[in-house]
This record gives sequence, structure tokens and C-alpha cells, in this order.
Amino acid sequence: LNCAVWNGVHKQIGLANLFYVITALSLAYTLNNSMVMVLLTSYVHYCRYISTYYIRKNVNYGYFKRDAFFFKTVSMIILAYFVFNPILTSKMRAEEFFVLYMPQILLAAFGIFVSSMATVALGMSGTYFGIELGFVKADYQFIKSFPYNIFPHPMILGQVVAFGTLFTIPHMHEGVVCPVWYIPLHIALYLTHMTQEIFDYHDGTPWYK
Repeated sequence: LNCAVWNGVHKQIGLANLFYVITALSLAYTLNNSMVMVLLTSYVHYCRYISTYYIRKNVNYGYFKRDAFFFKTVSMIILAYFVFNPILTSKMRAEEFFVLYMPQILLAAFGIFVSSMATVALGMSGTYFGIELGFVKADYQFIKSFPYNIFPHPMILGQVVAFGTLFTIPHMHEGVVCPVWYIPLHIALYLTHMTQEIFDYHDGTPWYK
């Protein structure tokens, strides 16, 4: 049973990833600063995206997808905690929160919807650079369905819209509950990777040349 559990953890999470998160938690506890945990775990998936897209050599595709998905999940849990902090800490009733911030919530939901539909259009392997890494045989221009037929780079721009909208909620930018740098750093890293994709910047010849 123990072997099965450890094998499951390794397959779905990764022992190194689990150790990294535990280390980040321990460091945050030792320093009595939860923002250490936030900084060390919220942006790992961007680093994996950018570095893997650039290197493209000797990539263990299964591990890459696992790592990216795991740290994206951790990042989204932290985001949800910040967004719904007034409810979670009983500073605001849920109905009051949703009425007060309904425009932001709806626009953020739209951004997430567009990004999610881009994932559906590409498929999970296409989403995680399956074409660029050579694991999916398809042309760069093969997607013609929504949202690619309306928005350029919908997966990233949808996320940027969502983050930018959430940043307008007071407790997401005032630096009390959520650090001021938290959302701008998300947006900056997304835009960095989008620029990398636009110019196909990697250790090789761009696809358009």
C-alpha cells in the first residue's frame, strides 16, 4: 500500500515538487512570513513554461505536463485564497461580496472561460507545447475554432484579462491581504511568455523562418 501511495504521489505530483512545496512552507514558517510561500510557489509554472519552450531538448514530456499542472493548481489555490479572503475570514458575507464585486467577477470569469476554451481547442497535449516539442504532429495554424477565430493568443490573454480585472478589487492591490506585486508579477510573466511564443524565441530556428 505504501509503495502504491508513493508511486501515485510521484506520478500525479512528483516527489521533488512535493519536497519543494514543503520546503517553501517550512521557510515561510521559519521566517514567519507567508509571502515567502506565495512568492516561491505562485510562479513556478511560468518558469517551467518559459524554460521548456526555449530549451526543447531532452524534455520528459510527462513530467513537464505534471509539473506545470501541479504548480498551476497550487498557484490558483493561492489566488482563490486572496480573492475570497474577505469571505474566508468572515469580514464580508458571501452575498455582499458577490454583489459588490459582480462586474469584476463576471469579467474575470469571461477571461477564464476564453482561456479554458483555448485549452479545449488545442487539447491538453497541444496546450503543453506538444507541437513545439514534437509530440503532436500538427501545423502551427491548424486551430481555426473558437476562441482562436476571434482572439489572438486567447489562452494567455484570457488569463491576463482575468488577473487584471481581479487586481481592481481593493483588497487585491492595497497590500494588506494580498501583496501589491502579486498580480502584476503574474501578468508580467504571462506577457513574457506570450512574447516568447509570438516570436517563437527558443534555442533553434523560429517556425516562421
